[in-house]
Amino acid sequence: MKPRPQPDISHLVQLFGAGRFAEMESAARRLLNLHPKLGIAWKALGVALTKQGKNALDAMRRAAALLPNDAEVHYNLAIEAQLRQEASLAESSYRRTLALQPHNANALNNLANILKDRGNTDEAQAHYLKAIALNPAYPEAHYNLGLTLQQGGKLTEAEQHYRQAIALRPDYLPAHNNLGLVSVKLGHHQDALRSYQTALQIRPDFADAWINLADLLRQTGAYADALIAAKRAVEHAPASAEAKVALANVLSELGDAAQVIDQSQQALALNPDLLDAHDNLLFAENYLDLSQSADAAAHKSRAACYGAIVARRATPFQHGAANKDPARPLRIGFVSGDLKAHPVGYFIDNVLRALAARHSEALHLSVYSNTPHVDDVTERIKQHCASWLDVSPLSDAHMAERIHSDGIDILIDLSGHTAHNRLPVFAWKPAPIQASWLGYFATTGVSEIDYLIADPWSVPESDESDFTETIWRLPETRLCFTPPDAAVAPGPLPALRNGHITFACFNNLGKMGPEVVALWAAILHATPGSRLFLKAKQFGQSAIDERVRSQFAAHGIARERLRIEGASPRLQYLAAYNEVDIALDPFPYTGGTTTAEALWMGVPVLTLQGRRMIARQGVSLLHNAGLGDWIAESREAYLRQAAARTADLQTLSQLRAGLRARVLASPVFNAPRFAAHFTAAMRGMWRRWCEDNAKAI
Repeated sequence: MKPRPQPDISHLVQLFGAGRFAEMESAARRLLNLHPKLGIAWKALGVALTKQGKNALDAMRRAAALLPNDAEVHYNLAIEAQLRQEASLAESSYRRTLALQPHNANALNNLANILKDRGNTDEAQAHYLKAIALNPAYPEAHYNLGLTLQQGGKLTEAEQHYRQAIALRPDYLPAHNNLGLVSVKLGHHQDALRSYQTALQIRPDFADAWINLADLLRQTGAYADALIAAKRAVEHAPASAEAKVALANVLSELGDAAQVIDQSQQALALNPDLLDAHDNLLFAENYLDLSQSADAAAHKSRAACYGAIVARRATPFQHGAANKDPARPLRIGFVSGDLKAHPVGYFIDNVLRALAARHSEALHLSVYSNTPHVDDVTERIKQHCASWLDVSPLSDAHMAERIHSDGIDILIDLSGHTAHNRLPVFAWKPAPIQASWLGYFATTGVSEIDYLIADPWSVPESDESDFTETIWRLPETRLCFTPPDAAVAPGPLPALRNGHITFACFNNLGKMGPEVVALWAAILHATPGSRLFLKAKQFGQSAIDERVRSQFAAHGIARERLRIEGASPRLQYLAAYNEVDIALDPFPYTGGTTTAEALWMGVPVLTLQGRRMIARQGVSLLHNAGLGDWIAESREAYLRQAAARTADLQTLSQLRAGLRARVLASPVFNAPRFAAHFTAAMRGMWRRWCEDNAKAI
């Protein structure tokens, strides 16, 4: 019996070569009607469908089944499966391709992409490296390997592969963009700037580069230029939620809370689950007067919305089998990206020192730092801790797993909705008890956070309903400041030599809203000849300085009555208080670090008591410093007090002379006393948990 002749497929080949894919599809289908098990015809049909943008998955499956040893068929099936989001089929098809054709660099790269997306980073990196070994001039493999290394925190290696990808393809936009991101994280700001500028030269409407450029300029203090870049990002990508977040970030630095809220709401309309937009919205609302209960309830509801999103993404750990001995030593974990020369670092430094010195047998202190960068403050804080881990490269799931495996009993968030937070990790409930403290001043909305650590002044019982957390009050203060390590002493009262009073505020510009400007202008009018000294990191740029001068000018304040300065090294910054008679606390977002620093420099602070926690931060600090008479209960009282204090320079001078010694002896600076209260709080939380879970297995 003669073998059946093979069907002639030369016509299909000719149609493919001519790019006539619709005709090729029809011809392949006719051939398959006659020969339904002809693998080469199914392969041709799959190619024809792919070239027309049609779904070729079924045709390619059939081709692969009929041609099990054809590497090209399996490779084509893998690509189509990847396009159709059939990741498992794509992975198995790439693996079959490589079994038949081990030196297929494209298959290695594409398989690695799937593995990377699934979190199999080690195997992905191995495949990228093999692809590069087979084809060193493969820019996509270098880029993809760089991306995987970047996500794994291996920034220097990622930088090398991005540079190699760019050397092979100079117009590789994503590589330029990601090289800029890596350079920023490595602290190479000028390199990052060049990367973004190059990307924008290649493609001026590349919104991602505008977004990242805006963030870089904001981080380096070039706020006016950052605003321009952020607006360009929104202009080129009006439907990008990320672009609106970048603009909101810059507006936040410039003190425009209303616009931050507007941009954040627009971002959430585009992407309701974008956590950065939720963070910005919740944080910006702290700059507004939400003293009405309805406003506070709405803020709590928005925070709870954030909490619901992170809860959906998490799988909480169970802690029923934990050692429930109420007296055993406790493992306390702190999560922060701000343990450096930052308000959080300044407030926690001496506290951890005192805990380590006096309570190390009771509390084992661990830090999970969400930044690879360190400074002198970081190095000091590290010395007080039993363990320290940089968690910035870790995913939320991996970070939660690590905290859980470390056996942390009480995990404390120090960030809330501020930058560099890891609130989503808390939704995994890696520790049986979780609390929020220090770095934030409102509810997080994360239901898995059990407590918010406060004090009697910052959160009275009447305000407890503002929080999803249970309030745990320390008996005196929730804040204990570390005295500055600077050889600068308080000088005599400046008014005695100047012949006029100098009011001042060294708080962030973001806290100086329209109502603050109006009240401070009224104080200047009520105290003839007085001056107002403003100092913040945003100042020193003419456009910003002039905007502030114009705001005061609208209230009739001449420009010579304002002294405006930008940032300076800490020694010079503290010494600037020797040019200040009275510090004015902004509202409703009152000062923390600036208040403690002013008091240490002998400068009394006038604060306005508000309803919410952030609006009562000054109240807590001044009560604990023994300066309760510097708290005003209304704006009218604030104005009257400011004017009245200037009438008796002798009393003001005497207060100044003894204020540093007075506050150093107060709870605001007494770290050993605070540490004892903090330790008691940790033990109290643990005992309550043990009692509540006594019957759990």
